[in-house]
Formats: sequence, C-alpha cells, structure tokens
Amino acid sequence: MKKVRANDLIVMYKVSGVWKAIAFATSCEIDISADVVKVGSPDKGKWKNYKKRKKTWKISTAHLMANTKDNPDLFELLESDDPIQVCLSTVEAHPGIISHTEYKQDGRYQLTGSALVVRLTVTARKGDMVTMSAELQGNGSL
Repeated sequence: MKKVRANDLIVMYKVSGVWKAIAFATSCEIDISADVVKVGSPDKGKWKNYKKRKKTWKISTAHLMANTKDNPDLFELLESDDPIQVCLSTVEAHPGIISHTEYKQDGRYQLTGSALVVRLTVTARKGDMVTMSAELQGNGSL
C-alpha cells in the first residue's frame, strides 16, 4: 500500500469546465459530520441511543499569496452567492512548482461537491510570507 503524502492532496475548483488548483497550498482539510438525535425507549435501560440525521461538510485550505491574480480569485468567489464545484483530490507526482492549471488528478482519493466560499483570512507576520486561508461550506452531498 502506497502512502499519500501531503504534497499530493490539494483543493481544486472548477472554472469554465477546467479544474484549477488553489495555488501554493500549505494545508488543506475536510471536515464531514452528521447531526444526531437522541432516540430511545423504556427497554433500552440507562444507556442513551442516537440516530444520524443530516450530514454536512466543509473544506479549509491555506496557501501562500502570489503576485498574480487567479481568474476568478477567492475574494470574487466569496462575494458571489453562487456555489462552485470543489474537489479535494490526490494528484500525479510533479517535479517541483507547477502552474495551478497543470495539476492532474490521479484517482487515488477524490471527494467532489458543490460549496460556497464563506470565509477568507489573510495573515502577514513580519519576516514571513503572506498566507490566505479559505473556508468552503458544502452545499449538498459529496
């Protein structure tokens, strides 16, 4: 079994039918959860029982800011009320830094869905590179 390295897992979004990576990513995370409701009857005794109901998911990503503007950029996506197609996917091995449009999905791991960009955070610490974090709230199923 081949292990997946963090460099091979990236967040992508679809623009005009083409998957684009969020360039210069430093971290990504997907959080999937289910709401539960307490269920029970007198024959269950003193133990609580639960049943899953609605599920939700969100993706968080952080990346270094570049001096180029992606089209559309994450701020424009935050301003928009329209959901976007996003994908958390493993990609083919790449020799070094490549363009955000050159990453190729390899099929080892992939979760795709519709999401809304709901938060952006820009962080600058003296002497460090500027980073931007984004949160994408799932809009429907994965």
